[in-house]
Amino acid sequence: MTKISYPSVVVAIIQDEEGRVLVSQRSLDSIAPGQWQNPGGKVEMGETHAQALKREVKEETDMDVKSVSELLFRFSDHENKFEIYFYRVEANGQPKAKEPDKLNSKWVYLGTNELRKKNAVPGLSELLKKVNKI
Repeated sequence: MTKISYPSVVVAIIQDEEGRVLVSQRSLDSIAPGQWQNPGGKVEMGETHAQALKREVKEETDMDVKSVSELLFRFSDHENKFEIYFYRVEANGQPKAKEPDKLNSKWVYLGTNELRKKNAVPGLSELLKKVNKI
């Protein structure tokens, strides 16, 4: 039996001073329409997870990644065929919607309890179920 290898997706868990998590709502005409997400995206050929996080965070929010910490959570999204890796990331700057056509909201910081009440993308909702405090 062959092992199926899905493309890797990295996700940045960026928090403000109050511990709230940076999220936005996906465009209503995208995969997972209207669901809440963190900055992130596919790892390109030859990229490390840290390099992909730096590139994706910059492309999506215009924030500069200072550091990438430990892997918080790994999620296999069998429906969309991705392996999703959530990392705690420290970033500088104020988030800006650099790709507004992909979003239905601006980037905002929400507390984990508030975020649990939202319709989040599958990996994020699983992460929120597994941890009490990010």
